[in-house]
Amino acid sequence: KNAWVDFFGSIRATPIDVPLPQPLVTVVVVHHNRPALLRQALASVERQTYENVEVVLIDDASDNPEAIAQIDELKPVLEQRGWKLIQLTENSYLGKARNTAVQKASGEFIVFLDDDNVLKPNAVETFVRAALNSGADLLTSAQDFFHGSAAPVDSMAIDQLRVPLGGDVATGFFWNCFGDANSFVKRSSFLALGGFTEDYQVGYEDYEFFAKAVLKGYSLEVVPESLLYYRRAFDTMSFSTPLYKNRMRYLRPYMENLSPSMSNLFLFVQSMHYGTEEPFMGAEHNTSCKHTDCNSCTKDVACGWCESTQKCVAGDMHGSTNCTAPNAFVYNGTCANCQDHNDKCDDCSKNSKCGFCKADKTCEFAGIKGSIVNNSPCHGTTKDWITKDLGSCSSSKSKTKLIIIIVCSVGGGLLLFA
Repeated sequence: KNAWVDFFGSIRATPIDVPLPQPLVTVVVVHHNRPALLRQALASVERQTYENVEVVLIDDASDNPEAIAQIDELKPVLEQRGWKLIQLTENSYLGKARNTAVQKASGEFIVFLDDDNVLKPNAVETFVRAALNSGADLLTSAQDFFHGSAAPVDSMAIDQLRVPLGGDVATGFFWNCFGDANSFVKRSSFLALGGFTEDYQVGYEDYEFFAKAVLKGYSLEVVPESLLYYRRAFDTMSFSTPLYKNRMRYLRPYMENLSPSMSNLFLFVQSMHYGTEEPFMGAEHNTSCKHTDCNSCTKDVACGWCESTQKCVAGDMHGSTNCTAPNAFVYNGTCANCQDHNDKCDDCSKNSKCGFCKADKTCEFAGIKGSIVNNSPCHGTTKDWITKDLGSCSSSKSKTKLIIIIVCSVGGGLLLFA
């Protein structure tokens, strides 16, 4: 590591003073209950040497009175500058918050800035120059690490200079060599990659995003200059979220390209690297899957929903030993939510994963394409079991009666025969 930092210091060059195109850059700032630090982050954007910048500030449901007051004070300031404010009513965590902000961004490029960090004045300009010259989809940079609540200044002593290695897939399997979330990305590339995943109360969303991008062939380069002051603290997401889930999250792009047997081998190698087998000997070792509904369960990177038992169980993209019914395990996918269609036979039977039990008037999991799992969940018989491909919701067939009326004239009167 020291050799890499020394090499980094030896290759720094004086920038060439040539005209620079001015594409619009959107700085996305996610904020939650840190009003004093937010002011420092926004002030660093105002000091940028690059002028064509907009800010999308997204407040992730702050509930601290001081933070709420700070946002209210900022509203007219942001409006005057043409900057955007998004206020979420429910805490969503960084992945979803950043994705929401990017949808509202107008810039060709995006700079992600955490509300506790500070950009150096030339950060955006340097990122733009590097992006236009290299054609890279994503850029990270070196960073000056510091601690404390005071705003950083150039003359202060830093704790550490952190220099990412770049887009090396092999190294990235063991360490985050790609860089930090405080980064620069083409908006079009970000959207094409699907943005960040939106797991709740799990960190390493940036690590996972970078790994996914590099594995899919997008270019990630490192700017050989420190462009950010990174505030070190032990109450940040990296320290307050579960390490096992964090690591499983960044491994997902790797695991998705491997067979089940190879993924187990790679998890074993991970366990050897981190010095313990327990966290990485398979998802079945995880005991945190206590969610009571499918939607919450499938947002947990270490869990999946078993439709046949209606329980949240440990698993991964290859399945779970606790859910063996065909097609019943949902991992990071779409929940059947059959119970939402109780008493609604037509709606239930239109869902290819569900079937309607006419005897109980309940909508139950049926498997893919109407196949029946463990016979019918409707008293073990198909008599009252309705799926997309089996039976009908109609209680009886409609019958049409034909009535023939004969009219006869008798002695000036009429006789009707039906």
